Amino acid sequence: MQGFAYDNEEAEEGVGCIGTLIYGANDQVVGGLSISAPIERRRDEWVEPLLKAGEDISERLGYTKEQSRNFALNNR
Repeated sequence: MQGFAYDNEEAEEGVGCIGTLIYGANDQVVGGLSISAPIERRRDEWVEPLLKAGEDISERLGYTKEQSRNFALNNR
């Protein structure tokens, strides 16, 4: 799982986005975080800082990676 998605001018012509999910304490998706820019200026280098920000926000909301692993193991 890569943890992010691209929007290639799907919402608006000429605009590209990179997005990631925000998780809450119960391993549920509670929101999203994205970066938008003119498609020709969007950079792959933005993925890592975006993922880090998403992880930081999720952790502040009580999410832990251990919860995610346990959830995945128990719901196969």
